[in-house]
Amino acid sequence: MYFPYVRGKQFDLIAIRELVEDGLLTEKIIPVVEPINLTSTLISTIKTCVDHEKRIAVIHNPQVGVFRSKYSDSNNEELKNEFNELMNDEYELYAHILNEESKSELNDLSDMGIHGSDMLVVHNKLDYIDFYNEYWLESNKFFAVKGGSFLCHSSYCNRYRLGARNQLAANTTSSNLGFRCVSL
Repeated sequence: MYFPYVRGKQFDLIAIRELVEDGLLTEKIIPVVEPINLTSTLISTIKTCVDHEKRIAVIHNPQVGVFRSKYSDSNNEELKNEFNELMNDEYELYAHILNEESKSELNDLSDMGIHGSDMLVVHNKLDYIDFYNEYWLESNKFFAVKGGSFLCHSSYCNRYRLGARNQLAANTTSSNLGFRCVSL
């Protein structure tokens, strides 16, 4: 699986929408969108994914932009209702960024019937590794990391490939793993 992470800016959302419409996203690609604002472009992108039966992950607790305040203060009830309806579709995947408020945010989601096993987790700070281990990894001390390493080369190492898999400790600090995205 590949989870390209994009901010919910207009042109990023349009690009995802067009890729879906043109049939260029396979089942193995699930875009992860961190919305920065509640806009019709965000709604239409999610709707396009749902209509084409393509999975999309939308972060419910974005850490950038004005999405939370715009959502709370929005006078556009139609936009809010459409967003909420789409978030309950089977092709929409809840995503969560681990942060200081994760415990209460996840409790709120649990009250709504959304549990940790039903969501994608964005873990980008070692500060939250203990919470992550407690909440998701109960007994797992290792997990598979998919993605190549820029320290490897095809002449002496097979881990340079994007499909390479390695076993790593959950609290690894390796910076040479994962995917690199290039804009053409």
